[in-house]
Amino acid sequence: MKREWFEGKRVLDIGSGDGQLSLLLTVQYEPELYLGVDIDPKQVKHATDLMHKVAQQEGLASKLEILETEVQENPESERAQKVQSLPKSFRQCLGSSELLDSLHEGALVKHIAKSIKGYLYPRLAFRSENYISHLNTEFEKFDTVVCLGLARYIHLNFGDIGIKTLFYKVYDSLPSGGLFLLEVSPWKSYKKNKNSCKAFDENFRKIQLRPTEFDHYLRRSVGFELLKMLKRPEVDGVATLEKPIFVYQKP
Repeated sequence: MKREWFEGKRVLDIGSGDGQLSLLLTVQYEPELYLGVDIDPKQVKHATDLMHKVAQQEGLASKLEILETEVQENPESERAQKVQSLPKSFRQCLGSSELLDSLHEGALVKHIAKSIKGYLYPRLAFRSENYISHLNTEFEKFDTVVCLGLARYIHLNFGDIGIKTLFYKVYDSLPSGGLFLLEVSPWKSYKKNKNSCKAFDENFRKIQLRPTEFDHYLRRSVGFELLKMLKRPEVDGVATLEKPIFVYQKP
């Protein structure tokens, strides 16, 4: 992910789930607005609860004193480097008692300012909606649209018409130069999920636009230009293309 895809941008995350990725990207890349939408109200509640939990942690003045001393005495330390790597808007609002504890192990970022509340709330929001059929987004414009891990379920839920609606709706919501980040699942994952419910199985049998044809359709029919393809992290030294992320740009 590149900072310039998000910094100062209006970002839409389709299928934001429990909000962890949304929170991470908002913290790391400082968008003007990051809106996560998900069809499941429970997921939206989880995401909103996570945001509030992060924004309301308190009582870490003693840890801040230890960290301040470490930053001064050993600016090359791992903890000091984490503070220096925070977005500039965080560093500017750091105060004498405003350092948060680490978030749960291995997730998101560590040592975020307590005043993150003032940073997050104007920028990050979550909404429950079916993006394919919801009318609100017909009139909303975004600079970057993210759709990771969801296209397969839209395709199985709504068939070819659903995935095509997604592509055209995203295109219409972007200005010239706007970006669409799309994760494409392999056909075998469709086969694995098709038995989850009757509707999935019925739609699976009717699908004509397979994932391997998405790129051609997005460029030739919808009008996008392919900017970049992101490979998944290496596994045992081998980069996998199992679920590549395609970065498209609207001309």
